[in-house]
Amino acid sequence: MISTDYAAILERHQLPAPTTITPLTPYTVLLDETILLHLSDGPQPVLSKVALIERQLLGAGIPVAEVLALDTSREYVAGDLLIERVPAGVVAGEIWQSLTRTEQEALSEALGTIIARVHNLAWPGYGDFDPAQKNFGLHGRWIEALVERITALSTALQDGLVLPARLVDGAIIALNDGDSLIETASPPTLIHCALSWDHVRLQQREGGWQIAALMGWSGAIVADEAWELAELWLHRNHLYPDPDCFLGGYRSLHQPQLDRRARRDLYRLLIHLEGALAAHQASDIFRYARHEAALLRLLRK
Repeated sequence: MISTDYAAILERHQLPAPTTITPLTPYTVLLDETILLHLSDGPQPVLSKVALIERQLLGAGIPVAEVLALDTSREYVAGDLLIERVPAGVVAGEIWQSLTRTEQEALSEALGTIIARVHNLAWPGYGDFDPAQKNFGLHGRWIEALVERITALSTALQDGLVLPARLVDGAIIALNDGDSLIETASPPTLIHCALSWDHVRLQQREGGWQIAALMGWSGAIVADEAWELAELWLHRNHLYPDPDCFLGGYRSLHQPQLDRRARRDLYRLLIHLEGALAAHQASDIFRYARHEAALLRLLRK
């Protein structure tokens, strides 16, 4: 957990002592309503990835948190530390159901334009964050990143007998048969991977609610742009943007791939296979059943 000596942490980075402290999770604390402290004590450089993304996006004028400090020395806290400034406001997911239909549609369109701007940015290669390079770009071709992921998953599924062999084989064959789609991927595109209103901060301004910041970048990857659509509208218990309004905003600044539906379904096979494995390992039979049912629907198409 984060040390309770927040004043000392902030002083080390030339920031004033806090007057209000709101723990959000064991590893995230909100100070003075606009300063977020994140701690990561695992081996993966998650906070370095988030800091890189937010600096790049903010530099391009995209509304995200402002990185105030990144400390990976682990000298005075037991983990990597990221300090961000977020705009004052509310998490969209907390008020979404109370908004009017008109407000929801306007915000969905606005989120689509923001994601289009994110997708218009250039990245050096595909894959997850590479700590050695301190950037994305481990793979020069999307198919290389995807084959690596499929191979690791296939081995884990077959060794663990997580799903019926017929279902696993059908999904893997479909993924392998989709190589023509995979070979014609978009240029390397930053994918949020967890896009929902729980990761959007809103402000009430003249003219109504507006998006102040897009948060939650810890699971982001650089991939084919259709991966974003594969992750969207996937879980029943998540608050998502209105599809038509979101895509309308997206198309206003970025033309999606013509075969995006085929790509979306192909990538969802992999996402649900990975989800089934994770649910099995967590002994979550209900989540496992949802992923299994989704795989059956996709394989029947």
